[in-house]
Amino acid sequence: MNLKKGWMLLLSILLVGSATGCSTAANQSASSNESEAKFDAVEFLDWVRDEDRYKSAGATAKEEGAVTGYLQEASARPTREELDDILDFTHHAVASGGENDVFFVVVEDPETQKEIVGTTKGNYTGEGTVTVLVYSERLVAEENQISETDTVYKYQVDRGYYDAGIATGYFNLAAIAYGYSTHMFQGVVLTNGAVGERSENYDQFLKDEEGNWLIYRNGDMTSEQWYGDHLAENLKFICAIVVGTLDPDLNIDGFTGATTRSEYPANYAYWSGYTENNADTESGATE
Repeated sequence: MNLKKGWMLLLSILLVGSATGCSTAANQSASSNESEAKFDAVEFLDWVRDEDRYKSAGATAKEEGAVTGYLQEASARPTREELDDILDFTHHAVASGGENDVFFVVVEDPETQKEIVGTTKGNYTGEGTVTVLVYSERLVAEENQISETDTVYKYQVDRGYYDAGIATGYFNLAAIAYGYSTHMFQGVVLTNGAVGERSENYDQFLKDEEGNWLIYRNGDMTSEQWYGDHLAENLKFICAIVVGTLDPDLNIDGFTGATTRSEYPANYAYWSGYTENNADTESGATE
């Protein structure tokens, strides 16, 4: 099933499931109706696997100027409407303490995208892509924070990276559902600063046209878990995500990085307790 928009698949499954539940309402119990109306995720997961949608887009070689795996026409990049929907899905990601401490910035200009990602390991950006910058709070140590309002941000490195990772996963899933491919860069060209320090090279993307810091909102505005409006000056850069349409004329096995893998180890286990005589857990991992 080679769908341009996987989201259409998700929607159609949901609608069919809902219709089925309604048609049998007169003959079945409420619990049965709820079961039939549930979203069937299996078809979507099979589509992702069968079409290799989980693989990231790369370049044809790890060298300067190598050809990108993305289509380069401007019409191939995500639209504002699609990005709004993807980012709306993303900001509902679960977070530590219910905090919305992750911030995304969409960069559309091709030259700026190239400056951010670089070309030393091939070309990844162009007219057909957008590059999304991911920032997170709680990663700047108190002694390195700057605030005109004396705001003290919690310095919790594990939670800051954890929340950013979850939100980035939500973003990636939504992009895949729309039929797009992604490639994530953490060690990008403009990165600087040690753990607990700010990444000043990325401040330009956190300011408006007049040079004022952007404001982001943290917490649930309808409950006591509302932490207020925060200045973006103490967000720290995490990674850059290049989003675009995979070039169907390029063989995905020729791309670099994670895209070359065809077999993935099943790194999981079911823990059934521990005894001294039987310390091993039942595992689904490959040998």
